[in-house]
Amino acid sequence: YRCRYEVIRYDVGRQIMDGETALKFVRSRNAEGDEGTDLARAVRQEKVIVAIKEKILSPKILLSPKKISGILRVARESLETDIDASAGAILARRTLQAKDGMKTDVLPEEFLINPPKSVQYDSLYVFIPKDGDWEELHEWVDCQLDKECN
Repeated sequence: YRCRYEVIRYDVGRQIMDGETALKFVRSRNAEGDEGTDLARAVRQEKVIVAIKEKILSPKILLSPKKISGILRVARESLETDIDASAGAILARRTLQAKDGMKTDVLPEEFLINPPKSVQYDSLYVFIPKDGDWEELHEWVDCQLDKECN
């Protein structure tokens, strides 16, 4: 299905992307080498989410009523939620208060393997722990949640 694929190349370093390019970047599959894994795709998605967060929480945006108004308009058109306006205001305030303490993580690939599709996993694409035990991964998650571990 060659017609279903598009070859995309990115230069090394910081990139300025429009929405369409960012979507191609985060959705990209079948890349060469280590970039072709699902976990590498998750890392790319994290990079874009962090970049959006940093842009939105920058003084240039936060101090511009026009830009804030535009972001709110797009959010209202694009998101569906049952959060009312007062709860939304509280959430926004807490987000601003915590902006420098926000942290994201993607599971490291060294913990997981993707076994061949088999009846054992209902012929699904799955990740399982490399050593057959989830304990090491649980410890990693616990460590990420514990500020003293970081």
